[in-house]
Amino acid sequence: MKIRWIEIEGLRAYKNRVHLEFGNFTTLTGKNDAGKSTVFAALRMFLDSHKPDPGDYSVGGIDEIRVCLCFTSLPERVVIDSTVETTLEEEFLLDSSGGLTVEKRWQKGKTQPTVYAKSLQPIKDESKPLVAAKNGELKRIAKDEGVLDRVSDKRVNKQIRRAIWDKWTANYEATDEEEFVALDAEDGKQIATSLERYYPMFELFEADRQGTDSDQIAQDPAKLAVKAVLGRRTDQLAKLSQEIREEISDLLGRVVSKLAEIDPGLADSLSPIETEPNWEKAFSAVQFVDDVGVALNKHGSGTRRLVLLSFFHADIDRIDTVDSEKYDRGVVIAVEEPETALHPDLQREAIEVFREISEFDGRQVVITTHSSNLVRDLPIESVRYLEVGKNRERLWVAGDEKNPAVLLRKLSQSMGIFSHTSVSQFLYVEGKNDIESLRYLTDGIAAVYPGMIVDIRKLEAAGELCFIPMGGCGAAELWENRLNPIRAKGWYLLVS
Repeated sequence: MKIRWIEIEGLRAYKNRVHLEFGNFTTLTGKNDAGKSTVFAALRMFLDSHKPDPGDYSVGGIDEIRVCLCFTSLPERVVIDSTVETTLEEEFLLDSSGGLTVEKRWQKGKTQPTVYAKSLQPIKDESKPLVAAKNGELKRIAKDEGVLDRVSDKRVNKQIRRAIWDKWTANYEATDEEEFVALDAEDGKQIATSLERYYPMFELFEADRQGTDSDQIAQDPAKLAVKAVLGRRTDQLAKLSQEIREEISDLLGRVVSKLAEIDPGLADSLSPIETEPNWEKAFSAVQFVDDVGVALNKHGSGTRRLVLLSFFHADIDRIDTVDSEKYDRGVVIAVEEPETALHPDLQREAIEVFREISEFDGRQVVITTHSSNLVRDLPIESVRYLEVGKNRERLWVAGDEKNPAVLLRKLSQSMGIFSHTSVSQFLYVEGKNDIESLRYLTDGIAAVYPGMIVDIRKLEAAGELCFIPMGGCGAAELWENRLNPIRAKGWYLLVS
């Protein structure tokens, strides 16, 4: 799966719902404390089951954190009901655009989120969506609809749902309504848990490392190697986990049976709790150490970043040479400020590596940066600029390859980016008032003599014309000499 977009509400500065589009390679930029890192926090909560802190809830908000992701590149077959294969389309779990849209909501005081799927569910007489119904409820509905005898295995919810839906569809009894369906009932929870296996793996590399042993990437990218290997065997591990759970459950059941012979009351009060094994914890001791036994997390951030960069180099080589190794899941790599603690040459190399990774199937890379040099070298369509409105609301502005002027103007004001290849003319004027005078003057000439003069306003909007107030006509020669070394082919210096 790949992320098409994310919506965040109630998390830190994102008091109101904010929408952000993703590409294969996405660059988040904006001023400090605007909320770039909050996007990473939201992804971590959703994809890595990271629990929010009390301080993560927006002040004056809804007392609930909502993170909604829309996924594309969906698997052809999924297993969401025990071991029975199906498709997301057959289960009516897709939204109106054909994507899988899932929202997680965390309420204060509760450790686990409630999961919702935004989907087109056939609904009859405003009844409960079938995808969230328990086995007993499904049987009752199927019996009322007269289709229960068509189900070959009444223990399989998928078969019962299909029989009901087929009957509704044939008789035009149901309407398809796109809405958020709560996956909180018995079968819904199983579906929500099963879908987790297909979400992309999330790898976060923060700029400010604490250097503690619990800090995964501070320990070193060996943790990422473990996660990558496990990610290629998701289905195998899920099958093994199920077999182990069944054996454990059988043994525990025998224990309770024997206990019932001794103390029936105590036996009745005991029941085993099934848990999902954490395979990453089983390999948590894997790490790099130097020749004197010092762990990588005790080295400087620059050293850790070099090892991280080397890991991605190695990962690219592995993907290129071993076609048979396929990920069962996608991978989202999030990197805060790749320029941190790296020489400028290595900064550019890191960006090229991340861009190359994003071109592989099932990979996405998201970075944040304050470096105007890095942003200037990136495709404009990959850049997302976060601005803060008058009421402190957050708004993402996306780059447009066909019309980059809007984003470039905001980047110039925020980061000091000045030059871009679309600029073809510099127009020197004495002062700021002359800029507006020239605009009105050319408007007037164009009104009398259409087509005889260039449209200055249109050139400005397209980012092709740049006004430079000189502060006096005598400074014209100085300005021209200063800019002469960077004059590109096709640039004109016009003096008013």
